[in-house]
Amino acid sequence: MSTIGPTLEAYFVSRLVSQRQASPRTINAYQDVWRLLLHFACQRSGKTASKLDFVDLDAAVIAAFLT
Repeated sequence: MSTIGPTLEAYFVSRLVSQRQASPRTINAYQDVWRLLLHFACQRSGKTASKLDFVDLDAAVIAAFLT
């Protein structure tokens, strides 16, 4: 079971909405970037999104995504 989904949900609900009082546009921007990153990581690893974990998002994957 992947911990990415529950962790991201907690981040968006708890941190951005409750603690930071981020605007809906800011939250949407974060969600869009995470969606793109996870899609990229799935393509690179051959795993489905539900099988990805934080170890799949290492520095090499992040650097390739940003490139």
